[in-house]
Amino acid sequence: MDIAKRCEQNPLLAPKDLKAGINGMEITCLLNPGVFKYQGKIWLLLRVAETVSYTHLRAHETDSYLVCRLLLEKKKKKNKNTDM
Repeated sequence: MDIAKRCEQNPLLAPKDLKAGINGMEITCLLNPGVFKYQGKIWLLLRVAETVSYTHLRAHETDSYLVCRLLLEKKKKKNKNTDM
């Protein structure tokens, strides 16, 4: 149950609403937002958690890294099945 009563003109921000500061990164989380007024302007400050985007990693993947990644995924699946 959501006990917060939000004003419709005050929407929640989501990671998809912001652009990462560095190419190849994506925002995964917004933290500690704060709004203040300074010199007649309204400012929004927030921290973000960024990670390298999966698409960016795949775009720079070489054949040897691809083989290594596929072998690791196969090993993970095998270990997961034996743990059950």
